Amino acid sequence: MKVIEIKNIARKDVPIYYRRLYTGVVVLELFNKIIDVPLDFHIEHKPTGQVEIGLSLVEKVDYPLIPL
Repeated sequence: MKVIEIKNIARKDVPIYYRRLYTGVVVLELFNKIIDVPLDFHIEHKPTGQVEIGLSLVEKVDYPLIPL
């Protein structure tokens, strides 16, 4: 799986100033096939100065799970 690009990024309005929510579409290459998958992600600034980034795919991707 290879991420080609993230497009159509839009920021959601959130009243919490230290947390920013975004939606977009990620373009993935899976087995020499290009697919578009919607995603949600957030960027949160912690009181300690650290930045936390979280990502979730809205739809399931037909990709085999590999145990680590």
